[in-house]
Amino acid sequence: DGYFNLGEAFSAVSKHDDAMAMIRSAMEIDPARTDYKCTLHLNMRKVCDWTDFHEYTSDLETLWKHGTPPSMADRKAVVGTRKPGEAKSRKREKEITLCPNPLDSLSYNLSLPALYHVARGHADEAKFFTQTYQRLNVEPYPLDPQGRIRVGYVSIELRDRPVGKDMVYAFKAHNPSLVSVECFSLNPSPK
Repeated sequence: DGYFNLGEAFSAVSKHDDAMAMIRSAMEIDPARTDYKCTLHLNMRKVCDWTDFHEYTSDLETLWKHGTPPSMADRKAVVGTRKPGEAKSRKREKEITLCPNPLDSLSYNLSLPALYHVARGHADEAKFFTQTYQRLNVEPYPLDPQGRIRVGYVSIELRDRPVGKDMVYAFKAHNPSLVSVECFSLNPSPK
């Protein structure tokens, strides 16, 4: 995960060539990780590198044509992890990475069943997290202390991903003197 995490860090500061090099290094160590390849292709698209776009589209079709890939659907798996200052033996639940997201999947020439399964997989994941991790207050919120209307956004994609980044513009579109924006992430560990 070290190379991959470094790749994600480079991507976050728009150093996509460095990000792609680190993610490729991670893929050499663990070629079975589909989230590595997905993240690599997100970075490749940011710099208009279409080198193996058709091969990747074919891989996505194969992965998704019969439903959510087992490697992405297994919520019981644990993976070893080490955060700064923690012991190497620490275990955590595997974070599910469903890749690509439904909006991003439309940019690939995927069959309708594959597109359906991508969207269904994300819907199932959102449902799982809302039932398992989040207990949202369903009572209507009163106006905030300044008398502004409260608008809430709920999504599993409120993180460093294309949808999350695009949502910044929706948040900025609200008049802050009239509207208070609150966000609820359905991701147990937003990044």
